[in-house]
Amino acid sequence: MTVLKSVILTVGIGAAALAAFICFTKEQNLTVSVSALSNQIRGQTSARAFAEFEANHSGGESRPASVVTTRLKTKFSLLGDNPRTISEIVDEGREGLALLDYIDPARLSSCDRILYYKYRAFTERQLAIFESMDTDQNAASIYAQNLGNMEAVASIYRGQTIDYEGLEQFALDELNRIDEAYAELRKQTGIADLDDLAQNPKFFTADKEQARTSFDKAFDRAQQSASSYFYTYEVDRIGPIVDERCHRFKAAASYGLEHVRLYMCGEKYNMKRNLFLAAHEYYPGHHLQYSQLGKFEFCPGRHQTSMSYSEGWASYAEYLLADKFSQDPDQRLGWLDYRRVRALRILIDTPLKRDDADKDQLREIWRAHMPVRLYGAFENEYFRITNSRNFQHLRYLMGAHAIMDVKNRLEREMGEKFDEKHFHHIMLNGPIRINPYLYEQLVAALEVEAPELQALRSAN
Repeated sequence: MTVLKSVILTVGIGAAALAAFICFTKEQNLTVSVSALSNQIRGQTSARAFAEFEANHSGGESRPASVVTTRLKTKFSLLGDNPRTISEIVDEGREGLALLDYIDPARLSSCDRILYYKYRAFTERQLAIFESMDTDQNAASIYAQNLGNMEAVASIYRGQTIDYEGLEQFALDELNRIDEAYAELRKQTGIADLDDLAQNPKFFTADKEQARTSFDKAFDRAQQSASSYFYTYEVDRIGPIVDERCHRFKAAASYGLEHVRLYMCGEKYNMKRNLFLAAHEYYPGHHLQYSQLGKFEFCPGRHQTSMSYSEGWASYAEYLLADKFSQDPDQRLGWLDYRRVRALRILIDTPLKRDDADKDQLREIWRAHMPVRLYGAFENEYFRITNSRNFQHLRYLMGAHAIMDVKNRLEREMGEKFDEKHFHHIMLNGPIRINPYLYEQLVAALEVEAPELQALRSAN
């Protein structure tokens, strides 16, 4: 089965094959098995049918029974012998949401509440995407063409509803923050033209061994700098390898379970990027995140966090160590320039998707917001946004800010009780997804006294 089919087959927006284990904690203390519930609602997937079923097993009371869901999963196939149309998918998606509406998350256990919000966000996202499509066409063929709604996908990555105007404003706000940081950097260094710092030959090397060694030192520095923000975990040390070839999107680096690959792409290696790339690719970014996958069973029997939004976490890791970058003006400039590229991806992709802007118009937008030293990056970034799937380029900044926003909210609400190490442990090990219900998931997760916490706390 292709990757596309695997993705499509798990789209959870329908109620055609709802299978749930539900306990009604009423006076009768009735337990309904998976098979019994499935038999009752098979072929009658409306919320009304589900409500009638519950009413028949809850003493006939009008108010909803207390429902505890230990497993809630809805899935259906867009492929097969009888492919569905978009309109059929949308109808089933709306019924699926109606079923979710019927469950009161406040009455669920902490772990079940996390699952509830995960499924709800996924259902809402997919429904929004399909609602934006031509209802007369086959669902599988349209989904395969990646014609999903950019606003719907961005709302998941951002963790809140956002439209095209909001996307533009998000990118502009990030650019304003970067401009302020540029000004601080000029003041710190006394260098009026940052191009002089950016193009200083001492920060570039054609020597692969020098590139590897300089990045290896950044590994150690990033891990040491991040140690105060995390519990002590066992993480295997990996090393960088230098590749003279180009990454498909001309990325500066990529993560593998056994190494971080640096790309020279026929040019001299830019060592100004070392520290933020080490934070992103190694620690506390991708390598720490993947090393924790499945290590702790945060909620018994629950799947661990999806890696779908790993770029958001890895980018958050950069911001977490931002004060360390300020100690080295070259490293800070390397990070700020890369952040600017990420923001411009969003700024040019928005008119491309919304207005069908042509390449020349997008180039003008790029140059209007970029220093001359970054003009040349346009061609590669245009290729990236027009060839990557599922708006992957949105995940970096939007995912990072979603995590930072919810963290700041929890800090305000919890005050001195907020434990940053515990927060990071949940993000790394809990069944958490970045979506519009990230806050609700984390509130539930904070109630769980995971079995490994006592040992981790005593070790720190």
